[in-house]
Amino acid sequence: MKARLAPALALLLASSPALAARLERLLSQEGALDKKDMTLPAGEYAEVFPVDLAAGDRVLIEMESSKFDTYLVLKAPSGQAMENDDLDGDTHQSQIDAIVEESGTWLVYATSARAGEKGKYSLKVSVARGGGSTAVSSSGGGAGSLTLGTPAQGSLAQGDETLANGEWVDTWTVELQAGQQLTLDMTSSDLDTYVGLRSPSGAVDGNDDFGGSRTHSRVERTVEESGTWTVYATTYQAGQGGSYSLLAQVGGGGGASSDGTERWSGSLASGDAVLSSGEYADVVRVEGQAGERWVVDLRSSAFDPFLIVKGPDGTQVENDDFEGAGDRSLVDLTLPASGTWQIATTTYRAGEGGAYDLTLRRVREGEDAGGTQRVTGTLASGDGTLGSGEWFDQATFEGLPGQRVVIDMRGGFDTYLGLVGPGGFQVENDDGESNTHSRIDATLPEAGTYKVVATSYQAGQGGSYTLDITLGQAEGGAAAQRDVVVLQPGVPVSGVLQEGDLTLDSGEYQDGYVIDAQAGQMISVSLASSAFDPYVALQLPDGSFVQNDDWEGRSDLSRVDLQASETGRYRVFATSYRAGVSGAYQVQANLSEAMVAQVAPAPASGQGRTLGVFMGISDYPTGGPTDLAYTADDARAMFAGMQGIGMSPGDGRLLVDGQATRPALQAAINELAGRMGPQDRLVLFYSGHGGRLDRSSPQAADPDGFDETLALYDGEIRDDELAEMLGAVRQGTVLLVLDSCFSGGFSKDVINQPGRMGLFSSHEDVTSAVAAKFRAGGYLARFMVEAIGERLADADTDGALTALELSQYLYERYRSDVKSMPQEKSGAYADIVMTGQNLGYQQIIVDRGGVGPSSVLFAW
Repeated sequence: MKARLAPALALLLASSPALAARLERLLSQEGALDKKDMTLPAGEYAEVFPVDLAAGDRVLIEMESSKFDTYLVLKAPSGQAMENDDLDGDTHQSQIDAIVEESGTWLVYATSARAGEKGKYSLKVSVARGGGSTAVSSSGGGAGSLTLGTPAQGSLAQGDETLANGEWVDTWTVELQAGQQLTLDMTSSDLDTYVGLRSPSGAVDGNDDFGGSRTHSRVERTVEESGTWTVYATTYQAGQGGSYSLLAQVGGGGGASSDGTERWSGSLASGDAVLSSGEYADVVRVEGQAGERWVVDLRSSAFDPFLIVKGPDGTQVENDDFEGAGDRSLVDLTLPASGTWQIATTTYRAGEGGAYDLTLRRVREGEDAGGTQRVTGTLASGDGTLGSGEWFDQATFEGLPGQRVVIDMRGGFDTYLGLVGPGGFQVENDDGESNTHSRIDATLPEAGTYKVVATSYQAGQGGSYTLDITLGQAEGGAAAQRDVVVLQPGVPVSGVLQEGDLTLDSGEYQDGYVIDAQAGQMISVSLASSAFDPYVALQLPDGSFVQNDDWEGRSDLSRVDLQASETGRYRVFATSYRAGVSGAYQVQANLSEAMVAQVAPAPASGQGRTLGVFMGISDYPTGGPTDLAYTADDARAMFAGMQGIGMSPGDGRLLVDGQATRPALQAAINELAGRMGPQDRLVLFYSGHGGRLDRSSPQAADPDGFDETLALYDGEIRDDELAEMLGAVRQGTVLLVLDSCFSGGFSKDVINQPGRMGLFSSHEDVTSAVAAKFRAGGYLARFMVEAIGERLADADTDGALTALELSQYLYERYRSDVKSMPQEKSGAYADIVMTGQNLGYQQIIVDRGGVGPSSVLFAW
């Protein structure tokens, strides 16, 4: 996980007071690392938090702990990572300040610098939306654009953007095509140069001293993808300034490149050939010899690619999603016949189009045979030097997609081992069974040249070492078997998690599947195994995930149920709860008929109308509580879910962020209460911060001496005040749903009248966690949308949801996905249960009050 071998990442910036004024708080978390957390490959405990970012956003992540040496990782949707250990040398603070270059869900890893460290920490994530980067021109202050073959002049000086360690940096862009051979030079007579390069998908490369010269830096590489590449002109040390020159030159750009790989770049669009099923297609014809092995790789970020390779003898091999990826197709085959072969670039779905890159690598004789290569060497002064001062040696080998490599390094010092490959691939290891042994066991994702970096854990360490590089035999055609499997509704599919599968960063094996669904259909995906604790994830067409570990508390079954939000391809990932486990499993997907939302008159059962107030606050005012992720979306989802079961839009009031004020709440309750009849029901929903305030004296409803509160946009509202507001409702039923810290304290104060029922996300002395894995502000909010909006709580499917059915569904969902874990308590928090990742202390409170268990709350 920790990219010690990468150059100083040129996107890591230093914060400024001006930036602080624009920051929006996305996440504020008090957590603790312990042995119940996920464990990284090197043994560090870690907790992971998803955040939604857009290209151009500037994100500031701050982590502090007095208990351990903090370490932060920010991982992009494409898999690239940026990291920070010590902020300004402080081992108890880490910070990432970066401009992101792709949109989607990014992952923040809160972890430690050393394996096994535990303790409490605080984490804050803030963002300046859009245009967070101050682009830099040749003189500083705006973005520069490089013209191939033409030198560009620039200067580094105070006022430029700065890297995390204080170096000034200028940012340039250059348009490149896949297959070109790039030479990028930075020279200066004023400063110790450092040049960095980032691909459109986020892979980073860089160079300090080319040929031993401190005034000349150079990056030489084959361009793997077409598009806009970013160049960072900076210095080796902070505070250096002066003039410099940049020159980008290319050769090639199609056909065969110097590494023997043939490349084509193009675009699918109207006017191209069209397959019989309606998809656009581009076709290239290539001569091949029987017995020759080809690896054909197609990539596109614009559409879901589909690859077809057809031979002169009628052989046809296809691939849709290599390793389950929606942006890549790959065919690996040994040609059965000589002659002209056709390679067709097309799409999974008719009408899609956009840019793509296609490569063909002809595997050389003996390259796929596997075997062990032993390298002996010595680390000493005069070897190459990493940016952090360690000496290093390199060895190379040629690898193929899906091929397994095991690398062992042993020496008379504290060894450190790295593996770097095409497309930004990078894996590292410090200690195997001892600090003089490092080991990497990896499955290669690409065809190409891989570099093994042999170095030490600390600068100045050296001595003799041995490297054993063992490559598994690469079976031709293996990649075709790694295509995603399309699930047919109602048909179980058997599989096995095992070595050679795609492996997650945290070490779990994973298999990929897909199912096609129409908007409105109910999707149910289950993963069962008696060999391991299964874990299933469902990725929606928009890229978001819904996941489950133990369905209804069962450690042999995981299941996800949801209503399809849009028509498209839904991806299913079958994996395990723990790293490294293997065994057989069965996966199955079911689809129901599309559900049509109805805005109906009063149901035949005699139940009246549903009216509601739906409040959610993510963006609190300056000086108020910290901002929250997804809580405003919770209110929107509940509002939409109620309409899906028949509530008229005019009978609902949606109050989010600045709209959720005390006067607005009072006005909404008064208005809707005046329209309610004896058969109607009022739903009052809130998702946001909750708090506790000391009372001057205890009362019967608050024997602990605290009033619980909801943090509205313009201030807190006490439980007594909310009870007074709801006094306006004099007939019908009230369902109060509060997803906030300490919300259980509202039960005694509010659910004390006939016709009232309360659902509360936690006890009155327990905090409520953000349900980040469901992309929801709270667990209760998410489960309520499932229960009512998706109609999953109607156990007997009679179209009438009783108070007991709703209660039981919520109990089971909490038991399934809000698990028990141990907790440390001390100091000022000894009497407050801080859930953090100790989710088992958060339990739903259901108070049915005067609403009978068989009372019908909703009907459709």
